Amino acid sequence: MRLWHHAMSEKIKITNNLDWDVTRTHEAVSAFPEAALEQLAVVGLDRIVKDADLRAIATHAKSRMGEVGSMGEMFTLRDTDDIVMKVHKHPFSYVGVNAALHEGLAAHRQFSTPNYLGTIMSRNGTQATLMTREPGIELSRVDNKDRSKYERGVHALLQSTASKALASVGVDPNLAHWDWNHNNLLVPAATRDWRDVHNVPITILDQQATQIGTIDDWEKQARPDFSGVARDPRDLATEQAADDAWARLNQSQQLVKN
Repeated sequence: MRLWHHAMSEKIKITNNLDWDVTRTHEAVSAFPEAALEQLAVVGLDRIVKDADLRAIATHAKSRMGEVGSMGEMFTLRDTDDIVMKVHKHPFSYVGVNAALHEGLAAHRQFSTPNYLGTIMSRNGTQATLMTREPGIELSRVDNKDRSKYERGVHALLQSTASKALASVGVDPNLAHWDWNHNNLLVPAATRDWRDVHNVPITILDQQATQIGTIDDWEKQARPDFSGVARDPRDLATEQAADDAWARLNQSQQLVKN
């Protein structure tokens, strides 16, 4: 269904069983699961996301989280400890892969991901993506003792499980560019060394996509019979664009300027 007012609304199929609503305005495009609006309403973000109001969402940023990343930056939000925001220049395919992975791992006992609550994309590519804040510490903070014995096995298990999770919800696993950087994996704070990592819950963050694609490309890219040529989006231009995006937010509290 399309509404012809100040914005145009439609739906996009993220997985076999998961549709996201899409709102398009002259300035931005937003995409979000309808189920997320109730959680976003608690902190006054539901209407902002639904209206694709990129300028308004910038005013909800509270403080930066941790180190500055080359692909974007994480922010805490005012009035909530449960939702965080990433400002980045990733293509929509990155958001789609992570949202699909969340659904595919929903019933898994050991592995999980943040719940992606929606994203707003400016016409020049700057994005503000909202997700749940997950507990734990980065795997990079676990003592390196015995790491060489266990690391390869942990990564292999992650990749196998995550690939099967995407396939289970109708998304081509080849669309994922798995990045098992230890800053992208959360484990319980009590985890002391790598001997424990095989047996603790692991939260998977920020996986990449092999294809650079807009929201309009997603359904074609996500098909299990996808056979395109993989392209790595993590190039210098993308990284510089992400740096510029969060720098603008820091300087002006505004994600996009005319």
